[in-house]
Amino acid sequence: MSCQSKGITPLLNDETDNAAIVAAVGGLTSPNGSTEMVSGLGWAWRVLVPDAPFTEADPNPPGNRIQAIVLLTDGEYYGYYGDAYDRQFGSGTSAGGTITGNKGYGRLKKLADKIKAAGILIYVVQFAQNNSSLQAILEQIASEPNAPYYHNAPTQQELDDAFEQVAKSLSELRVSM
Repeated sequence: MSCQSKGITPLLNDETDNAAIVAAVGGLTSPNGSTEMVSGLGWAWRVLVPDAPFTEADPNPPGNRIQAIVLLTDGEYYGYYGDAYDRQFGSGTSAGGTITGNKGYGRLKKLADKIKAAGILIYVVQFAQNNSSLQAILEQIASEPNAPYYHNAPTQQELDDAFEQVAKSLSELRVSM
């Protein structure tokens, strides 16, 4: 069974829209099934670019703009039926490719490098896994291989702490710009 489809909450320009964000996050449930970080990271980037299909981003905001993506993942590349680009026609690890292999990791690393080259910060929070090989890869995806940009959070408390540090970092960046 694949993860539930929730769609993407568009960017919001007004602090009064916080309720929509809280509702979207509150509607997330524990997923089961496939994990395809390349697609998730790619769609996150598209939301930040003021072109179709997401046109909510302001192409010329006043002042300095900081753009950031927070990628929450367990780090496992677990394919699902139908990723023809990656030749994955099956489910689970039998779908072909792993994050530590050339297929999943190579695409993820290239995409992350392009996003970072565009000046967008990438925060990575690795949850529910304490795998050192996955950690080494995800550290390379983050803007820097340590806090506040990379967090290994195998427990709920560490996850809460990681998001507090990410929020603090983003707040400090906004104030300093």
